[in-house]
Amino acid sequence: MSDFVTLSETRPRARTQHTCDWCSRTIDPGETYRRTGQIFDGRKYAWKGCQHCEAFVSTCDLYEWAGDFGLGADDIDQYEPGDIFGARCLVMWRRKWRRKDGTLYPIPAREAAAA
Repeated sequence: MSDFVTLSETRPRARTQHTCDWCSRTIDPGETYRRTGQIFDGRKYAWKGCQHCEAFVSTCDLYEWAGDFGLGADDIDQYEPGDIFGARCLVMWRRKWRRKDGTLYPIPAREAAAA
């Protein structure tokens, strides 16, 4: 059994480029992202997640769907959406939240999808 401990959680604004640990998208300077300090199997590391993935994971209940504490890119790739909103999010996730012209899609929200 592995030990998993979250030491800290912050939502800083990026000053340099970072990589989202869920979608592998570049988090650009000026973007807010989620950073957690964690210990897993005795090793300390930082997990970074972009706002788009954070919204996708929370609005589609992916932590509950995965059934454990560890939710990685492989888990998201195997996600089977239960509705059109989840399906759209999964497609945008696979595109790393960027349109063909390189601009970011809006952060996903169910309220916006219902309108």
